[in-house]
Amino acid sequence: MNHEFEASPPLISICIPTYNGADTIAMTIESVVNQTFGNYEIIISDDCSTDNTLVIVESFQDNRIRILEQVPRTTVAANWNRCIDHASGTYIKMMGQDDILFSNCLQAEISVFNSYPDKQISFCFSQRSIISRSNQLLISSRGLTLNSPIVQLRQILPKVIRSGSNPFGEPVTVLMNHKTLTAAGKFNGDYVIDLDMWLRLLSIAPAVSTQQTLMAFRVGGGSWSHDLLSTQARDTIELHNRIRHEFPNHISLFDLMIGRLMARLMQIMRPLAIKVLRKRPIPQLGKL
Repeated sequence: MNHEFEASPPLISICIPTYNGADTIAMTIESVVNQTFGNYEIIISDDCSTDNTLVIVESFQDNRIRILEQVPRTTVAANWNRCIDHASGTYIKMMGQDDILFSNCLQAEISVFNSYPDKQISFCFSQRSIISRSNQLLISSRGLTLNSPIVQLRQILPKVIRSGSNPFGEPVTVLMNHKTLTAAGKFNGDYVIDLDMWLRLLSIAPAVSTQQTLMAFRVGGGSWSHDLLSTQARDTIELHNRIRHEFPNHISLFDLMIGRLMARLMQIMRPLAIKVLRKRPIPQLGKL
């Protein structure tokens, strides 16, 4: 593989932190290299994998791919931040080693940013399909739906709290403005690491919805988010308390109470919902 960059800086940096992702990383990279939009780089930051993850990555003969090897192992947040520290794009997309981009994803996201040339936008976000470890389509489209595509922090805070979850979605659903991301600081935390960042970005500038389903997020045993299910409610409630402390005039005690209830309910219902959906006669992702 050629690890050198092209002379001109890429418009988008696709950051893919990895750890033992051999089962899915090929499909993830293929979904990126098959984009209709081509002005991007792919940064793979491997956190000391013990399987064939790096062998698979190195099999892709694409000079837009760059590999960072981490020894010894570090934290999830540190690996995410390491990816970003090496990114040179105007925009940043962080995605999991098992996520899938639909072929028009990057083109659609850039078009949204280009639609607001006179307005500072911190990030755009999309709806996503939910798939299983075996590529079974569980939910065709899931995500935040709004009357207006523009999202302001104070407008969305009560909705975020009451949801008890991350209504914007996982990192793959978002394309971030690199300058705004730098101003917001580093990723930190565990289960709510992404929502924490989305709210910090919104405190700087509004976000925009693409109002499209542009990617697939994988759930089930083996995924990083699945491994953190035991701390899901606790981490969410801790974030809610911090948000209420920072914005007491925009979040009521009732919002906080509903959010705590929903966070605990979501922790119980998520694995049950996945089991039920897997039993439905629904198609594989590749057959859509």
